Amino acid sequence: MIKQPLILLTFTLLTGSAFAQKPYSLHGNIPGAKDGTKVYLSDTFESNKPIMRDSAVIKDERFLLNGKAPWGYSRQVMLVIDKNPGVPRDQKAVRFFMGDEQVSFTCLLDSLPGYYYGTGGSMDNVSITGAKDQDLYTQFKTSVNDLTSRNKELYQAYLQEYHIPAADGKFNTARGLELVKEMNQVDNELKEQKLAFIKANRSSIASAYLAFELISRAQSGMTTSEIDAIVALPSAKLSASSIVKELKKSAAKAKLIAKGVKYIDIPLTDRDGKTVKLSSLVKPGQYNMLEFWASWCGPCRAEIPHLRELSKTVDQKDFNIISISIDERKADWNKAMKEEQMEWPQLCDLKGWKGPVVQRYKVEGVPFSIVLDPKGRIVASEIRGAELDFVLKDLLGDKITAF
Repeated sequence: MIKQPLILLTFTLLTGSAFAQKPYSLHGNIPGAKDGTKVYLSDTFESNKPIMRDSAVIKDERFLLNGKAPWGYSRQVMLVIDKNPGVPRDQKAVRFFMGDEQVSFTCLLDSLPGYYYGTGGSMDNVSITGAKDQDLYTQFKTSVNDLTSRNKELYQAYLQEYHIPAADGKFNTARGLELVKEMNQVDNELKEQKLAFIKANRSSIASAYLAFELISRAQSGMTTSEIDAIVALPSAKLSASSIVKELKKSAAKAKLIAKGVKYIDIPLTDRDGKTVKLSSLVKPGQYNMLEFWASWCGPCRAEIPHLRELSKTVDQKDFNIISISIDERKADWNKAMKEEQMEWPQLCDLKGWKGPVVQRYKVEGVPFSIVLDPKGRIVASEIRGAELDFVLKDLLGDKITAF
């Protein structure tokens, strides 16, 4: 059997209600794509597995998809190109919005972003015309280009000047705090720009997507009322759309760790193998941090030198660290604690991804952290390194003398 290179064109359903079927067409031109490469039109947001709707074969670097769509509304398209079958890291991908429109798509194959995170590429050489929602989205991305570029520059500086040295026990805290302060300013400006765009274009599915993006990344201390306000922004006509449904699901998760919400008490295992309540180690009247990690998690282990330094330099009467592992093997947990010299309070959820940590806190990845105020209410989440130092400096003020 001859295996053909694959281009997967994924239409993510972003709205949903009963519409009459309308014609659509997608004219594609992909210089560098080989004859015989297949293009698939699929729905993905409705289920865990793509539902193929249409297909075409590239010839002379071109393809055409057309017909009457059963959805009749705008959605997001993901074009995945399996440039070298059997080599996942060579897969290319591009996402854009498209409705029942006459759309032209052109890109340079080798310059496309990789399907997998961190494999390079960009959207600079992608041209999409005829898609109204994509035009709006492109206008927004262009308007915040300076901010996003600055954010990337600051993040790279943070990695080189703080994060990498910190993993080796060298803490350039003053510089880290400077970078975090500026990154926070840029992030806040980006958030305000997104909110302004959403409010000005409430009927656009691109705005609904940006709202979803804000909520799904809302690990930065939104209150429940702020979350509700964002969920209410998309137009009512989009209420049945898949993306708004996902927006509401993300909001429900975000509310569990929203700013001002009291932490959830759960049963865990202590160093001696006994089952204890989390509340038995959370100290009332002071700030506490819940740090979720695992022995097999590289980024978690890279953060431990910083936590070890904090446990020595910040008075435990002011700030109490509780590390909570999701290791399923007690031996692995014990070995890591010994290797990392973790002398502060330690707990473990030996049920791993099926345990109360994941189920109650909706932890989708580690490392993950939550900072609690003296009354046990969440004040910050998903912070580490100099970001954590920045928050502690703000919360404890003059009580922090180490930095």
